[in-house]
Amino acid sequence: MHLLSSTMILDVHKNLFESWNQWISKEDLTDKQVFLGLPATKEITSGSGFIEPEALKKDVLLVVKQASNYGGVLLFARAADMTSGYSDAIKNYVPKDCMC
Repeated sequence: MHLLSSTMILDVHKNLFESWNQWISKEDLTDKQVFLGLPATKEITSGSGFIEPEALKKDVLLVVKQASNYGGVLLFARAADMTSGYSDAIKNYVPKDCMC
């Protein structure tokens, strides 16, 4: 199941969407088993893989939520999330049953 065509991919998130399509295509990952893992701050990974909360809500989640096996967003690390407030910024945009 591929949700994105080449015309739908935003250049800035192209690698993310290509990777996402690979994960959601795995037949053994079914109902709500695929989570989008992201760093809670730029500092954790020197900026690599970090997506600003507004970009996540505006661009990325609109696409990844279409997958039938989308489970939610996984942030690392919790201490960084507590200082950045990332989860608070996105909590209304992720499934409520996935918040832990």
